[in-house]
Amino acid sequence: MYQRTLAHLLSQSPLNGADALIWDLRDGWGGAIPGYLDLFNTRAPTIQVTDRNGASELENVKWRKPVVMLVNGGTRSGKEILAYGFKKYRLGEVIGSRIEGAVLAATAFLIGGGLLLLAVADVQVDGERLEGFGVAPTIEVQADPASMGLGDPQLNRAIAVLSRA
Repeated sequence: MYQRTLAHLLSQSPLNGADALIWDLRDGWGGAIPGYLDLFNTRAPTIQVTDRNGASELENVKWRKPVVMLVNGGTRSGKEILAYGFKKYRLGEVIGSRIEGAVLAATAFLIGGGLLLLAVADVQVDGERLEGFGVAPTIEVQADPASMGLGDPQLNRAIAVLSRA
C-alpha cells in the first residue's frame, strides 16, 4: 500500500516535477519491505497503460532522478534493511549517522509501565547479519542538538549533495 502510494506521488504533480528526492528514514522503526527499493531501480521500465476510454495510468513507476537517504541511530528494523539495500546497490548516497543494528524480528509485550521486545526470529540480508552491526552511511554527518533552530546538518548536507548532482 505504501509503495503504491509513493509510486503514485512520484508519478503525479508536484513530485514528478521535482529535480531530486530526499528519503528521510531517520528515527523510523519497521514498517518497510525491501520491495520499496524497486521504485529506484532505474534499469526496469515504467509502463503507461491507456484504456479504451482514454484514461491513462503509469505502472511500475521508477524514480530516475537523483535521490539520497537520511538515516540515524533511530533507523531500525525494516527501514535498516532499506538503508542496507540502498547503499549496497548504489541507489544514492546514504547520509547521516550509523544505524544501530536492530533488525531482529520481535513481538512487543506491555509489561507494567514498560515495553518488552522479545526476539522471535533472526534476520539475514543477502546472507549478512545486520543485528548488532548496523549500516554505516556513505556520508557521515552527525546531528547537532546544539544547532536547534539553526538548521538540520544532515538535511543540509543532503541538499548540498543533490545540488551538485
